[in-house]
Amino acid sequence: MNDRPPLSAPSAQPPNGIQAELYRKIASHLPGGAVFVVDHALVYLLADGEALGEVGMVPADLEGKTVRQVMGIEMADQAETDYRLVLEGHSFEREHAVHDQFYLSRGTPLKSHDSTVRAALVISYNITRRVQAEKALREADQQKDRFLAMLVHEMRGPLMPLLTGVELLKLKDRGSKTATVPHAMMERQVRHLMRLVEDLSDQGRMRLGKLHLEHQSVYLRDILSQAVEAVSLLIEQKDHVLVNRVQNESMQIQADPARLVQVFTNLIQNAAKYSPPCSTIELTAQQLDSEIQVEIKDNGNGIPPEKLQSVFNLFTQLSTSSASAVEGLGIGLALVKGLVEAHGGQVTAYSEGPGLGSCFTVKLPMSAKLPLDGMM
Repeated sequence: MNDRPPLSAPSAQPPNGIQAELYRKIASHLPGGAVFVVDHALVYLLADGEALGEVGMVPADLEGKTVRQVMGIEMADQAETDYRLVLEGHSFEREHAVHDQFYLSRGTPLKSHDSTVRAALVISYNITRRVQAEKALREADQQKDRFLAMLVHEMRGPLMPLLTGVELLKLKDRGSKTATVPHAMMERQVRHLMRLVEDLSDQGRMRLGKLHLEHQSVYLRDILSQAVEAVSLLIEQKDHVLVNRVQNESMQIQADPARLVQVFTNLIQNAAKYSPPCSTIELTAQQLDSEIQVEIKDNGNGIPPEKLQSVFNLFTQLSTSSASAVEGLGIGLALVKGLVEAHGGQVTAYSEGPGLGSCFTVKLPMSAKLPLDGMM
């Protein structure tokens, strides 16, 4: 129990008629909220609002009584702490629960003309609906994570046997010209599904903080070469030109090489996928002080300005009427953002608008910034 004596100060008088009417008017416009005025003796000079009714009280049950006379011990301890803070000239803001209702309370000192604190004014807003909505969103998010984890598990099982089956068909029909095309298509689609499943799995691990990074010293040129190689077939199929501008071939970085290849593969693949045939993709890398900056620039579909921030959100898709538009699940860029941030870096997107291309910039520290437990 808080046995601290009340603050010594001139006794505050109850608000005059105009002030009291003003405070009560404010209280009447706070759905489920309340307004309190407390003096240095921790006596309620004014209390009004719908929140009183939630606990079966009316203003007369509080006004003229001390905080401890109208509250339980635990609630009174916290309330007295808050009021004392305000009576010392400070402000506070606190979220708290009273029975099954949630409130946001803000306190501010009421001062006289000579700046002496005469009383504490606390306004409580009922935020129960917001708290319930946030809880429902968290539960829906957790349910989505559980569903994705189950989906990944169920999909991963059949894919390896399917890929093995395709390989066996290729061996059986070796030399058959009519079988070559369908076999290649089947293998390509199965591997595409496998990549989607792994992306979903990685995204789930990141959300749970369970994605392990294996940091080591690597050459940036090797990371980018592997990423370009992974997308080379798509670039060739669409007759794109990839301009590689790596200013310093000896640039090294402390990072997980496999994860960075994943990052740049996603970005270069997006540039190739969402650009019309015969486009130019520019890959630039340079060292800026203790950072390495990599840019992937294209002249493809572009991004609406209002979507530049949300483009990294999970399952975000950009609607476009472009004939070259290819729909995706909206996983890749969310994964890119998570992996870059796991390395202590940042990724940003820039575009002047639809049809004007886009530029993705990745900045990474040259020395690794490892979490304490080595995990994300």
